[in-house]
Amino acid sequence: MAADQRAIDVDPERAVPYVNLGNSLIELERLDDVAAALQMAVELRDDFALAWHNLGQVLRQQGKLDQAIAASKKAIQLRPERWLPYRDLASSLLLAGGRNAAEICSAAERAVELEPDDAMNHLVLGEAYRLARRKQEAIAAFRKARELHPDSHVVLLSLGKMLMAEKRWDEAEEALRKSIELRPNSRYSRHKLGVLLYMNHRLEEACS
Repeated sequence: MAADQRAIDVDPERAVPYVNLGNSLIELERLDDVAAALQMAVELRDDFALAWHNLGQVLRQQGKLDQAIAASKKAIQLRPERWLPYRDLASSLLLAGGRNAAEICSAAERAVELEPDDAMNHLVLGEAYRLARRKQEAIAAFRKARELHPDSHVVLLSLGKMLMAEKRWDEAEEALRKSIELRPNSRYSRHKLGVLLYMNHRLEEACS
């Protein structure tokens, strides 16, 4: 971090050292300082796609979703061949309340198209399809995410919830129990399993 700061002191008009400083600061969880460094980078170089991408991620962590969305869109505009900004855009749009399901699906689909072997891409795509009420496609996306990352508590929980919504009880129970096995202290997973058991009149199991 000291080297990054020295590089800035030597030439404060170069954008790259600010990005490097931001990368160092994020390990210390100093998000405000990270955002400030990255903001300086994009002010110095409006065409710095990596800086816009990183800024979008940090702004999302700060809960500044409208700004995060704008930063991700700028990163996509500059480097449309990169997949991660599409996923970041879809994630920020989902967190912002999913006001435009079609836009979220489009961004998530593009991320999967560009990088089909990333489990998180399929997870975000599943959430986008769930929002758009494309239920079977959501299930398929969650299943693909599970195939790529079979030990993800989050993937199994999302799959279990979606299967519950479709009343595919046995499959939902299997996914939820596996989710609990991976994260025994997850109250939400246990709650969803309890609801499933109650809905299937398995009251003793639901209360255990």
